[in-house]
Amino acid sequence: MPSRVVLVRASWTLVDQAVVSLGAFAANIVLARTLPQSEYGLFAMIFALLLMLQVFNTTLVFYPHTIRISAAQVDRPGIVWTSMMLSVALTLPLTAIAITALTVTGYWHLVPWVAFWFVAWQAQETLRRMLFSEFRHRSAVIGDAVSYLGQAIGVVLLLVDGSLTLPKVFAVMGATSAAAAAIQACQIRFRPHRLPDPSRLVVEYWRIGGWSLASSVITVLRINGLFWMIAVLAGASSVAQLQASLNVVNLVSPILVGLCNLIPAAVAQAAGNSVTSAWRETKHYASFGFVPTAVYYAFVMAAPGIMLTLFYGASSEYADAVTPLRILSAAFILSYACEMVISFMHGISAARIALVVNLLGIIATFLLAIPLLLLCGWVGACWALLAANAVRLGLTAHYLKGVISDGQAARYA
Repeated sequence: MPSRVVLVRASWTLVDQAVVSLGAFAANIVLARTLPQSEYGLFAMIFALLLMLQVFNTTLVFYPHTIRISAAQVDRPGIVWTSMMLSVALTLPLTAIAITALTVTGYWHLVPWVAFWFVAWQAQETLRRMLFSEFRHRSAVIGDAVSYLGQAIGVVLLLVDGSLTLPKVFAVMGATSAAAAAIQACQIRFRPHRLPDPSRLVVEYWRIGGWSLASSVITVLRINGLFWMIAVLAGASSVAQLQASLNVVNLVSPILVGLCNLIPAAVAQAAGNSVTSAWRETKHYASFGFVPTAVYYAFVMAAPGIMLTLFYGASSEYADAVTPLRILSAAFILSYACEMVISFMHGISAARIALVVNLLGIIATFLLAIPLLLLCGWVGACWALLAANAVRLGLTAHYLKGVISDGQAARYA
């Protein structure tokens, strides 16, 4: 692929993801600086739960849709409609799980607002991923700005009004997601168009996404599961401490997330030539994002106190998290390299490798996290993430060498 095409695609991917991350980041910072630690910790725990539930849509709808729509001579309207119906069918029971979890843990007063946000969020996420699958990241920016910048503006307005509460925060996030979904449905030209045999597509989506589901559940548990473990062992205030540190390291997450959205589709197209050409395609995109990512984390590791002061103020209860911030920065630079290789594996339909890597990664995380949490408090979770990412990096290097040497991805599917 010509370097200019790579640059244009990657640029709009990063612009879109920057909009998403800027909105989420701004909302998070306002909440962290305003809410008591226990309430901000609760927000982080609920968000972690919903991210874990979203994995089912990500792997069984978004990812297979990306692979399937890249094939030549497909019934695009039929695939778009069927993918949306599958997303709806999955979202309803996932919402029921979230409602049950909130009710059982005593947060029933948040149920209608969290449910509204989750349903609207999944609808919008499905539609934006459909735009991504056709490399229409530029088109997705409009709806994503409404959703994510809109939620940040809404949270600020609640703060100014003196009415910032968690129910109202979730209501604002649901409203902006619903508005964005309407915009992106128009961009997709979404309309009913039944496939002659939709069950075949369902079976194919399961075949494509099955291994990815297991791998992604493990991936999301590796970090988000830690929130719930910390809540049990150290309390919601410690969850807030971890989330506040993650806000800083996640400032460059648009680069990682954007490339992870882009690489599988680009690799799926290039893999028709050879595995080697598909890996070459991956390296083009990965190198595009590595330099700014590495520079940012190097600065955070060199001056963590400055970053925490900029984010939360010198007198903030989060301002002392200097060592955890250094640890997380090191963990995330290792994670960048791992995720580039894993995205490549997804693009060549070798999701079984991603499953093995992430399974061993989560085993390492939780084997270390429990004793380290008991010994070091929430900082122990940061050490566990660093060690687990070192394990994952070694495994991805090993499997990548094997795939490139074989020149075949089929036996890893």
